[in-house]
Amino acid sequence: MADSPIHSRATTEKASGENSVVSETTAAFRMAIDHFKQGDMAAARELLEAILAVQPDNADALHHLGLVAYHYKRYDAAVALVMQAIRLSPKNYRSHFNLGMILELQEKYDDAIACYDTVLSLNADCREAYLHIARLFLRTRRFQEAIHLLSGALRRFPDDVALLNRTAAILNALSAPNAAMPFLRRALEKNPSNVFSRLILSDSFKTLGKIEEAKATAREVVEIDPDAVYAYCSLSEDEKFPKEDPVFELLERTVKREDITRTARKDLHFALGKMYADTEEYDKSFTHYTAGHALRREINGPFDRAAFVHRLEELKRRFNRRYYRTHSSRGSQSERPLFIVGMPRSGTSLVEQILASHPAVFGAGELSIIPTIAPRLFNADKPDRSTATLSAETLSAYAESYLKHISAVAGDSPKVTDKMPANQLHLWLIALLFPNTRIIHCTRDPLDNCTACYIRNFSHPHEYADDLSDLGFFYRQTERLMSFWKENIPLPIVDVSYEQIVRDTEETVRSILDFCGLPWDDRCLEFHETKRNVTTASRTQVRKKIYTSSLGRWKTYRNHLGPLTAELEITPPSADY
Repeated sequence: MADSPIHSRATTEKASGENSVVSETTAAFRMAIDHFKQGDMAAARELLEAILAVQPDNADALHHLGLVAYHYKRYDAAVALVMQAIRLSPKNYRSHFNLGMILELQEKYDDAIACYDTVLSLNADCREAYLHIARLFLRTRRFQEAIHLLSGALRRFPDDVALLNRTAAILNALSAPNAAMPFLRRALEKNPSNVFSRLILSDSFKTLGKIEEAKATAREVVEIDPDAVYAYCSLSEDEKFPKEDPVFELLERTVKREDITRTARKDLHFALGKMYADTEEYDKSFTHYTAGHALRREINGPFDRAAFVHRLEELKRRFNRRYYRTHSSRGSQSERPLFIVGMPRSGTSLVEQILASHPAVFGAGELSIIPTIAPRLFNADKPDRSTATLSAETLSAYAESYLKHISAVAGDSPKVTDKMPANQLHLWLIALLFPNTRIIHCTRDPLDNCTACYIRNFSHPHEYADDLSDLGFFYRQTERLMSFWKENIPLPIVDVSYEQIVRDTEETVRSILDFCGLPWDDRCLEFHETKRNVTTASRTQVRKKIYTSSLGRWKTYRNHLGPLTAELEITPPSADY
């Protein structure tokens, strides 16, 4: 620091007055910015620290020193420096924007959104702030807020390709791919080679069941940009790459790069896991799946077994047979909703696709309404206070709100399926809201079911799925919970096993329709021909005829499943089984 041009001159030329110091600091700041732009962070830091030694309240120097700390991934220091700059110069929207970016990288999403909101209050034309808020709304599944924000942004920037793409991505997440198409067409008119537009378009085609169009669009991305790794991630869901394909080397090289986000690295690990499984290199496949789950745990946090058990025990203590004897005839008498529950990857999407092929049934997919209502009405840490709020008026209002929502999406279909798997935790509430409904509980061989969860990169956290032992624990706990519900809540519940559907499709479909009070319809056996939007992890599989290759798939990873089999208390059959 002794040779710093500002520090040495400022101390030896005091007689030249304050103007000289200002001149020196201005020149030094310009030099620091030049070094910063050229990527010479060490030189930029030295100059910025020299400026601050003379002018400790120099907001611009603090701001950029924070960006240097950000470059070195010293995020806490970066936050402190940029916040100090903001206190000195609160109307500099760039400081608020950069603070938002740092907080976003720290996954402090609410704080980051608040920063970007401040940016827009200072500069409503900051397009990037709209994009960042919309991305965080998408990540935190605040879809309606995102659409409202982007509608306003597009009024300001109607031809902005990035905003059009982000709007389309959120409409896809809302199971509205047809609504997304006009935005994508506008984006591609403005920029025909935009790879993000084409990737979102590929995703829209998948949701619509147009798998060949989805693959062709992803291939177009690869032709435009051979290094577009997310196109390969998309293709890996539906296509098998031969061992010698150079894409393996590309993705292996990319997943090791330091300049990609944790989310991108996670997605690449899962794509490579699937691709190596397709080439029957199962050890490599499992290594990548494990690395992907390690990153998911960093992002989402670990599964809290104690809290989960506490929650289940409080549910069982409160919502038992005795409770329902005195709390019946609440909510709505409607028989319209049908609930499909079970573990993820247990066949819930397949059962819904079968039912949605019936002309009297609309498949609404995974509705988040019940999981949203449940914590408002019951808190395991305050069970007595919670149950006091379960009045007939409250339950009736929530039931009517649910029915209004499904009417908006399903029209006048007599039956509407809600296949949110997690609703198995909320059957206590469903029994209160809809005492005349029916529950289809999907089951699957525990090893196959848990393995299928482990090799899936879920869009929701599902923290229990990121550790094989936790996965087995969760499976057994929910299995016991379902046994409790069958004995205690006053709703008809039928078990439908995945294996049963695969091995005796027609008889199983007939029994499902009988349980739902629906007449036979041949279209339910041709479910793979049904045209409907599917956004779940099984959106590709439900477009295919029944296949048996997924039975016993756990065996390909048998050497890696020790923690799972131990938790499930299963001794796997021998390798030649």
